[in-house]
Amino acid sequence: MGKDVNYNLPIDTSTKNGANGASGRHGGTSAHGESGGNGVSAQHAADIALQLSADQSTNIVTVVRDGGQTYSLPLGDPAAAITIKANGGKGGNGGAGGSGGGGLNGCSGMSATQYSYGTNGSNGGPGGNGGRGGNGGDGGNAGNLTLYVDQQNMDLLMLVTPPELKGGVHGAGGAGGKAGKGGEGGSGGASYTWFKPVTRLLHDTDGKCRHVTDYVPQYMAGGSSGSHGSNGTTGEQGPNGKRGKDGKLKILVNDAGVSREYPGRYKLALDGFQPLTSDGDIIEPDQELVVDGMTVRNTGPMPTPVQQSVQISLIPNQWVDFKAQNTVTMSGSIAASARKTLQEGIAFRVKSATEMPATDTTFERTGSLQFKATLSRVNKNFDDVSKNIHNFTIRYPVEISTVVMPKVIAREEEAPFAIAIRNISSKPIG
Repeated sequence: MGKDVNYNLPIDTSTKNGANGASGRHGGTSAHGESGGNGVSAQHAADIALQLSADQSTNIVTVVRDGGQTYSLPLGDPAAAITIKANGGKGGNGGAGGSGGGGLNGCSGMSATQYSYGTNGSNGGPGGNGGRGGNGGDGGNAGNLTLYVDQQNMDLLMLVTPPELKGGVHGAGGAGGKAGKGGEGGSGGASYTWFKPVTRLLHDTDGKCRHVTDYVPQYMAGGSSGSHGSNGTTGEQGPNGKRGKDGKLKILVNDAGVSREYPGRYKLALDGFQPLTSDGDIIEPDQELVVDGMTVRNTGPMPTPVQQSVQISLIPNQWVDFKAQNTVTMSGSIAASARKTLQEGIAFRVKSATEMPATDTTFERTGSLQFKATLSRVNKNFDDVSKNIHNFTIRYPVEISTVVMPKVIAREEEAPFAIAIRNISSKPIG
């Protein structure tokens, strides 16, 4: 292949995330907090349109983008792929609202004196309200993908990997700012207490007079404390943005001038096959077997290619030996949701055992069948066919166990021993 031929063609029109909104500034004393800035909405991803065609004489796939840009891919190379991304960016988060400022504390009252009552403390100032959170930005819409092919080139759709056409996640609304606390009320002036002397004349028992001074308490009330200032209110939570819309895939197939539209590509999945059968009902090592009645189902919304066949084979593994010449061809298109059964079986061989079965033990191993369906010209596999693994049991038809054997045999001594042979198959042996 030349320098201009791509094996992996990535096309990405995804957009960046929107910027987050700035947080609002906190309020000063008794002032309200600022609102948070709004998150920036992400831009929408651009739509993508591709025209796919093939030149079998050069084994080149030509991809023409809607803007006229042309790319080349190798035809028949399983590594060739077109990866599409047209995701919308995430919306920016809204900024948090600023916190409200705390209220002023009240002034203390004047203390009482002998000549005046104490005055009341002043009330505390109200706290500022928290700022509103900023709006979350909207997620960007994903781009749409449109694929154009002629009917004879429907197999080229296998080159396009499942596209990413996801709408952007919404930006979260900013949190509201915290409420400012009200100021403390000023304390009332202190009360004042003193003692006033009062003299009185007192007669003793002997009739003599004398003066007695009593100290009578005097009281001037203090002032009351001011009330606590009211707290501000918490700022409102900013609303979330909207999620971006997912993109849509559209496939347009040109059939002799008539265009047919489909929302997705064809897919094949294994629908079943007849149970493995063996002469004697025992599958043993080094045995030739045939898988009959293999059925596939088209799980996609459009028919499979009309002109290219599907090759059905088995994937070799520890116990399955499969030769390429035993690959079976499935021709003809399969309609959406329809099934098709192979008319001939798929032959394979159970590999030989690398260990001999021991006496008094049962040899039993598990083999597995894994199918592969390959679209011929593009040499691409249907992954869903290979997902399921189907197990089968491998055994020998005969089990041997010791019945009688002497514990000790002297040198040059002959000794009899007996063994039991059990036939576990459904056919006679010998």
